[in-house]
Formats: sequence, C-alpha cells, structure tokens
Amino acid sequence: MLLLLAPTRFELEALLGPVPGLGPACVPAPGQRALRVGLVGFGLAAAGITTARHLERERPTQVLLVGIAGSFDLARAPLASVHRIEAVSCHGIGVGEGREHIPAARVGFAQIPREICGEELGERLRLAAPPPPLDRLPAAELLSATSAAANAGEAATRRAQHPRALLEDMEGYAVALAAILAGAPLSIVRAVSNAIGERDKTRWEVHAALSALRLALAPLLASERSSEDRPR
Repeated sequence: MLLLLAPTRFELEALLGPVPGLGPACVPAPGQRALRVGLVGFGLAAAGITTARHLERERPTQVLLVGIAGSFDLARAPLASVHRIEAVSCHGIGVGEGREHIPAARVGFAQIPREICGEELGERLRLAAPPPPLDRLPAAELLSATSAAANAGEAATRRAQHPRALLEDMEGYAVALAAILAGAPLSIVRAVSNAIGERDKTRWEVHAALSALRLALAPLLASERSSEDRPR
C-alpha cells in the first residue's frame, strides 16, 4: 500500500481534489482504495510526530511525501519545476543561528543516537527512489529548515553551509526520520513555488507549482487506480 503525504490540506487537495473525511487519520484517495492519503502538518516537529502516527496505523509498503518547496538556484530549479529528492538534510537544530550555526552532529550529538535504531542518524539522510514514472524526474537534494529563510542573505548563508542542497522545505527531514525508524521506504517529490528568501508572495508561483506536481503524479495515480480494477 502506498501512503501519500502532504504538509497541508491546500497542497493535498490541489493535487487530488476534495478529500472527504481528511483529518487525524489517513483516508483513501478519491476514487481509489489502495492509495491512502494524509497530512503531516507544517514544520519539522509536527511532521515527525504525525508521520510516526500515520506509519504506525497504516503500515504502508511505500511512503511518498509531496508538496511545494523553495529553490536556492532558479537556473537549476526554476519556478514550477518538479524534482525527486535523493537526500534530505536538516538545518537549525544545533547551536547558534545564521553564520554562527553549528549542526548538532558537529557539537557531538546525533539527533537519533545508535541506541535507538542501531545506527546514528545525522543531518543528511538518503531516500528511496520514488515509484515510476516519478523516478525519471530530475534529482535534487533537499534542506529541511526549522524556519524558512527570511531574505536573500539568509538564503546565501544556508547555501554556503549546505552546498549540495538545491531546495528547501520544513518537513522532509522529520518525515524521513520517522520513516527510517518505522522501516518504511520514503520518497519525496517537491515542486518549486518560490526562490528561497523571497517573502513577497506576489513573486511566488504556488498554483503553477502544484499544477506541475499534479501532472507529474497523474500517471502514478492512474496506475494505482488501474491496479485496483484488475481481477484478483
């Protein structure tokens, strides 16, 4: 069973249409039985807690987190482009802020110590490939921040501290931690809605990003629906 997660109801329903009964638990996607959908909430804390609860209840064979994200480089990841995430890192948990920030692992603290799951989990986590045809999307690395960059200067500082990251969100890392602890393969697909540090929302392209993401998801949703209709 595939579990499709998104941070907000706005994102999920922009991709699937109205989802009746959406609330604390996951529900079937409109017109489908095998595909379950749910919300993780906004930010690292909410996303980790709610994802853990969803995984405990649903026991999915694969998890897919989708939604919008910011771009560190609009030349490489332009507005309304859609990317599969190969790895996700964390920014903001540790010591200090801005140029003085030191990640927790460099201070000597693994966010998930070896005693919990047999290995230390640090600030960068590798992800599973998404199901076809999403596996053919351009690859990117994702930075999950405790708070979004407020301006171009903060964006530049974060990019210098995390040179492999191309996109920024506020949930992916926590969802990945929950999935690793539950033994559930996680993939993330994000569409670019804005430049990181751009707070003028008139310069964002949220609807275009979600439209592009909906188009990218359409073959997967169609294949899930057709698999339900096959004789068993």
